[in-house]
Amino acid sequence: MKTHNIMIYYAQKIQSGGDIMESLKQLNLLKLLREHQDLLFLGPLIWFIAWNLLLITTFPIPAIFAPISKVPLIFVLIKIGLGLYDRKYTKNQLLYILPLVVVSILVGLIGGQNYILYYLILTLGALNIPIDRMVRVTMKTVGIIFLITLLSAAVGLIENRIFYREDGYTARLALGIQYPTDAASLIFYLYGMYLMIRHQRLQRVDTLIGFVLAFVTYLLTGTRLDAILLVVLALIAVASRRQWGYRLGTWLAWSVPIMALISIGLAGYYSETDNLWQFVDHLLSGRLHLVQQALESYPLTFFGQVIEMNGFGQFDPSKPYNFIDSSYLQMLLRFGIAYTLLALYYFSDLIRRLFRQGLTTYGFVAVIFAIHGVIAHHLFNPIYNPLWLCFLASLTVQEKMIPLAIVGQLSRSETGLGQALDDFTQHAKHMLGEQHVVTLDITDNRQFLKNCWHILHTPALTYYFTPSATVWGNLRDLVYLKLMLYSGASVVTHFHTRHYGQLMRQHRLLRWLNRRVYRRVSLIILLGHSQRQMFEGFKIPAEKFRTIPNGIAPELFISEADYAQKTGKRVIYFSNFIEEKGYLTVLEASRQLADSGYQFFFAGQFFNSAVKAQFLRLIEPLDDVYYIEAVKGQDKAWLLKQMDYFVLPTTYQHETLPISLLEAMASGLQLLVTRFGVIPEYANPKVTTWIEPDAQQISSVLRAKLSEPKPSYSDLNLVNYQAVFNRTSVNQQILDAVMFAVRDDDYREMRQLGMYF
Repeated sequence: MKTHNIMIYYAQKIQSGGDIMESLKQLNLLKLLREHQDLLFLGPLIWFIAWNLLLITTFPIPAIFAPISKVPLIFVLIKIGLGLYDRKYTKNQLLYILPLVVVSILVGLIGGQNYILYYLILTLGALNIPIDRMVRVTMKTVGIIFLITLLSAAVGLIENRIFYREDGYTARLALGIQYPTDAASLIFYLYGMYLMIRHQRLQRVDTLIGFVLAFVTYLLTGTRLDAILLVVLALIAVASRRQWGYRLGTWLAWSVPIMALISIGLAGYYSETDNLWQFVDHLLSGRLHLVQQALESYPLTFFGQVIEMNGFGQFDPSKPYNFIDSSYLQMLLRFGIAYTLLALYYFSDLIRRLFRQGLTTYGFVAVIFAIHGVIAHHLFNPIYNPLWLCFLASLTVQEKMIPLAIVGQLSRSETGLGQALDDFTQHAKHMLGEQHVVTLDITDNRQFLKNCWHILHTPALTYYFTPSATVWGNLRDLVYLKLMLYSGASVVTHFHTRHYGQLMRQHRLLRWLNRRVYRRVSLIILLGHSQRQMFEGFKIPAEKFRTIPNGIAPELFISEADYAQKTGKRVIYFSNFIEEKGYLTVLEASRQLADSGYQFFFAGQFFNSAVKAQFLRLIEPLDDVYYIEAVKGQDKAWLLKQMDYFVLPTTYQHETLPISLLEAMASGLQLLVTRFGVIPEYANPKVTTWIEPDAQQISSVLRAKLSEPKPSYSDLNLVNYQAVFNRTSVNQQILDAVMFAVRDDDYREMRQLGMYF
């Protein structure tokens, strides 16, 4: 009731001549309207497009919805009023658009073409709306409704009209739209909008989509010319990947008046008695004959005239067929000379400005739209062509780009890979800012489709990805990588496994698929130089590889004083409890050294409770063997500094460069390790003894160590290792490699964001 009284007061204020803006202020609506000006435009635009599109489908939509679709334009008028009140329209913008305002009003008053006024309202309301948002909203609205229409026609919920060519047997489906040509045009314009949204992210697959659409469109609707222009649009995906100067836009802008002259010239010079003209008319599906009839039947006027159309889409058999299937001629005859000249100028100028702003895909698509206007009447219809409303729109792409997306098994922090990923993620967020880094955990394969959706809808400039080295994991990764590449982002892969090479040698099909994908990634980061062998035969340039080791926390590096306190009799197995890593071999060695005075410590993560219970039973009778739960941070640093020997007889197929080994070196431990992965590239030879995964050999080496002098502190070479393996330094190397792998245009975009560089 309170709201009702307020609205009565508001209405009385307006009726009594009170100032509208003051009334809005008293209702506290002005602030609300200012905050949601985009919605004042986009909401009515969606409503307008949706209902007017539904009216050309075979859904039984009552005619009353035609005027109802225009009612929300009141909100656009409010936005225009706010813009004028707040002086958001610059003097140049007002002078620029004033001729269109005047002529549109005259066309409505004199020519009787009222819907030109609706287009004018939407054009004025589009002030400062980003052009990509205009296109995106139109594409989603039209796409959803067309898809619903298509499915409804396919299952028989609505009529799927069938028309036949002159031969009487070639069927043309309208796909739930009134006429096949209109359906084909919807597909054509939707694909053009899709290319504009993709813009600098265009890939070869986008071209393939165009070719497929052209084939399917021709197969179903029988529209030759639309299919041909779909192919031309598809080639835009190739052309737009080049850098084009703005001068090209100046030349291509002339395509609009040239297409108009071609339309008028073809119609004016067409002759029914000339065989060549008959052939051209046949190629254009009889359009020349019809548009010439229109030129002869209706005079040219300055401000337009009412012409009743009677085409196959909504054909009235009681009246003669009359349809002008050319945007330029329909504009000229229905809206008049003045509006046509202005429209040609504004659309040409839009193309020129698009190229000047670097929106080359938008410019190319606009040119193809202009060509399409010769053979169809949809160029000036915002249901099909959102660019027709963009004369005052902001020629900027407002898509929020995220500099870095980190994709990997992020939740497995108990593994070396999980730890490395977590360290890098925290470093990247610290350097770039939390809002500029997104993460995607792909640990749970049940979330595969959800992960694919996230990759497709994450506007990342660069993806950082850690691949798997199992058959199914690799197939999953290939899908993820293809989606990342499809997005147009730079992709950097970081291999923490050496088994990938063996996988490629064992599976030729996987090798072929991987070669095709990895030749397109921007950079491949490896832990060691020997990992390059995994890509033998891939023909990947050497500059695409970067070798960066794992990093460790600075608190792990032992001081000389702490090193002097080591007893020389503490041995540790410090890794996850996987049988191939050799923890049972170390346990057997501890039994053989039961009388030696050595103490054995096992620290790490079990992945199976039964295996853990069995291990605890095995060590229970052993006096000098201890199990320690996985430790982190300062507890880990303290534990390792108490130890003397690090033993890892690993044969684990995914072992590459164990972080625990680097941590042991930093903590002053002597190493007993197998020559596995890239360990030989980094292990300090002065403190390393190479072993086989054999308990007898391990026990023999440790017995011999009892009589050997401890390596000196200088032998640890910690000054150099701290420079190489310091976690912050390593993560910064990775971040530098990832960020400098971005494409040139993304590099410029990041510079504009004031980030990183």
